[in-house]
Amino acid sequence: MKTMTKSQKKGLVITILLVLICFMAVAYMAFSTNLKINAKGYVNGSWGIKITDVNTSQTIGSATNIIEPSFTANSATFNCNFIQVGDSIEYAVKITNTGTINASLSSLVLNYDENDAIKFTTSGFYVGDVVKAGESRILNVKAEYVKSAGPGTEASLTVDLQYEQAEAPGENPTTVSGKVYYNDVPCAKCLVTIYKDCVALYETTTDAEGNYTLTNVNPGNYSLYGTKDYYGTRQIITVTSTPFNSDIHITEGVTTPVCTS
Repeated sequence: MKTMTKSQKKGLVITILLVLICFMAVAYMAFSTNLKINAKGYVNGSWGIKITDVNTSQTIGSATNIIEPSFTANSATFNCNFIQVGDSIEYAVKITNTGTINASLSSLVLNYDENDAIKFTTSGFYVGDVVKAGESRILNVKAEYVKSAGPGTEASLTVDLQYEQAEAPGENPTTVSGKVYYNDVPCAKCLVTIYKDCVALYETTTDAEGNYTLTNVNPGNYSLYGTKDYYGTRQIITVTSTPFNSDIHITEGVTTPVCTS
């Protein structure tokens, strides 16, 4: 057997070390690439969640706007006037995700002067709710004169909204479907609506055979409501990420309120 010289042994050791270094470098590059690929699926994209419209949706009594509602990307401001107890005014604030990243509402703050004569409430859009890329949501804002404080009572309110990136992979919307019967007969062109806290979120009409399908319904607890000729029936449903099926039976002369309160 041929004996290796010192220089040959040294060269072999260096070669082995170089091979190990190259192997570690390749492994590190592969690991880094995997991290980048994972990140691209969730981080890269454009952020574009903002208020895109505000309008007065309903007034009761003598309630009026002192000036028309105004808004910026993250806030909406209202100035209204009331004459007598029971007056109220409601606004619809449209929030649109114009970006490519799903956004979650992280904070909703009402800023107003303390006045126990005026009650402010919001509905339809809640902390934790997700606005997916390309979708819109409606925040309902209501100002109500509940306690006498003299005629011409004014109120000012600013609603501030803050968002954060929704956790991946986000909600998994599904379908809610079934058949509507009116007096036990399949009901064509019956209205089917899904409500959350008395606010209509999804709506459709049945086909000629009484079948209905509501798509892109996010998981949650809802009221499923079917109506025909001013008669309606409600059932409480829980939607998960799997398709939900429920038939609706409407009886002539019988109506169940949409809201329990």
